[in-house]
Amino acid sequence: MVVLRRHANEIKLLKQSTLMDNENWRNNFKKQQATILSEKEAEMHELFKRDRDKHIDAVIERLENEANENKLQLEKSTENRIRCGVIYKHSTKHDHGHYRITLELYKRLHDIIQAQFFANPYKSFPTPMGPCID
Repeated sequence: MVVLRRHANEIKLLKQSTLMDNENWRNNFKKQQATILSEKEAEMHELFKRDRDKHIDAVIERLENEANENKLQLEKSTENRIRCGVIYKHSTKHDHGHYRITLELYKRLHDIIQAQFFANPYKSFPTPMGPCID
């Protein structure tokens, strides 16, 4: 009986030791899996962060290009407006000068015609159609 007891005690100790080893193995496995999971999550987080940064950089580049294009268009538009303003001012000055000269010529011609008409109201004046008939 002593042998049976010893044998039963050994089996009991082996079962306890096996259960403890199994429990230790499970705990270590859980820790390893948690570490691996944490590393994978960190890798994915870093990958998503790099991908997000690429998208942000692409958007920034696109917006900068659009801003540069808008700036160039605005500069061209401003240059055209300035050029048109200069041309308009020049043409209005030029037109005003012609208007003034034309008005002066008209007044002189009018004065000459009136002077000749009042000097001799019955004299015939040449016309584009030929001389007037008296």
